[in-house]
Amino acid sequence: MPSRFAAALLIAFGFWSAAGAFPRPPARLDTSAVRLTQPVRTGMAMIANHGSKPLWVLQVTPVDATSWGGDRLGSGSLAPGARGLLRLGATGQCRFDLRATFASGREITRFDLDLCENPDIALSDSDADTPLPEARAGVTLFRAVNRTGAPVVALHVSPADGPEQGDVLGAWVMGEEMHYTGRAPAAPSCLFDLKSVFSVRGPEAATMAGQNLCETREIALTRRDVIGVLTR
Repeated sequence: MPSRFAAALLIAFGFWSAAGAFPRPPARLDTSAVRLTQPVRTGMAMIANHGSKPLWVLQVTPVDATSWGGDRLGSGSLAPGARGLLRLGATGQCRFDLRATFASGREITRFDLDLCENPDIALSDSDADTPLPEARAGVTLFRAVNRTGAPVVALHVSPADGPEQGDVLGAWVMGEEMHYTGRAPAAPSCLFDLKSVFSVRGPEAATMAGQNLCETREIALTRRDVIGVLTR
């Protein structure tokens, strides 16, 4: 069976429709019938997929975190109409941000969720885009739209005066006109280099250098006015 990354590439390049996406293993959430009928305890949240496509990526992190953290679904998925129990840990944290992507490639976000007060979260691929919240101390929140003319298979967001950071997309592929909502540690200068990678086989990439993500928090990724454009 093709991997999630291979399936995402086929969808992003238009070789495979979302309606005919590859079947995927069950999500690594607690979906047992007995557990789903019981009240949600403190430190847990119930995630429901009310969309028309499987949920492929789920990231939930405290509001003051500087990264989204790992994919809570692992290599699994959450089918339309399914629910899963998400364990948040025993830290006492209540306020979280959420990022999810569906098999179609669509991303949705939720900010400043109080999962102590309302631990039931319904997600749908038809939900409207959520505006970025107000700027937060210590965290850079931004949204990048892919207008490069090609799917982006990796995205590196690095302080302009520091070393290159790792890929933030993971197994997800950002197709044309899709967007990625990111978070990073705040940089004193607010300047970041955004490197879009277009191929998993060679160094085909374009870097937009010195972007001020404090002033321009929603940015279009392009191949114009870039440095370090490499082609195979």
